[in-house]
Amino acid sequence: MTKNNEEVRGLCDGKLGDSLFRKPFHHFLRKNELPELFNKVEGVNEHRLLAIITALLIETRLDNLLGLFLPRYSKLLNASNFTFSMKINLLEALNFVPPSITTSAHCLRKIRNEFAHDLSKVDFSSIEEPLKRSLRSLCENAYRGKETPVLGERPLFDAFKQLSFFYIVGLDAYTINRKVLRDEISREDFINNLDQLVKDMNDSTIKQIMSQSPASTEIQGNLLIERYERGVVKISSIEQPEDE
Repeated sequence: MTKNNEEVRGLCDGKLGDSLFRKPFHHFLRKNELPELFNKVEGVNEHRLLAIITALLIETRLDNLLGLFLPRYSKLLNASNFTFSMKINLLEALNFVPPSITTSAHCLRKIRNEFAHDLSKVDFSSIEEPLKRSLRSLCENAYRGKETPVLGERPLFDAFKQLSFFYIVGLDAYTINRKVLRDEISREDFINNLDQLVKDMNDSTIKQIMSQSPASTEIQGNLLIERYERGVVKISSIEQPEDE
């Protein structure tokens, strides 16, 4: 039991209602690809290089994870105007993961862009001031309530690495959520159940409408036609008296 019965919040957990999934599903037997990913930036101390390599890792992971849910994601990848920013926006629109993860991705992408488009910028101290504030704030919020990351003599450099770690781990943590959801909604019985659900909803709506008095009635031959709201019509036979 935690203090004041508060739920223990994981690093990658979100707030209830902010996204479809607010906690990662845990599948302990799946392959952990993170150590190999982080080895690619281990020992990289040049700021520009770290920002560019990290952005490549982030975009690649984003492609892999979106591809798990979107069967024809390659259609988007093959489009020349499908940018890194649009990929993050797509993940935001799907609303699978907490907003803190996608917001971090946008910040890391913008920092990459500053280095990629301006050769005069060689370290994190040279990026625009609003980006510095955003980097510090997002890093602080990501680890709020957790063990605070140690920032050394290069606080912006370390904050970038810590925010990158939060994003990559966070995105990876929700991999199984998206895969299970994709597999589940692709099952034939799931589709059949949805079809039946809609039919039941229609039947319930019609019964509710017909529980009220009809808006109009008329007789055509031996048929009684009753018209209700929303285009619902009931047609019934009128018994004719037998000839004596």
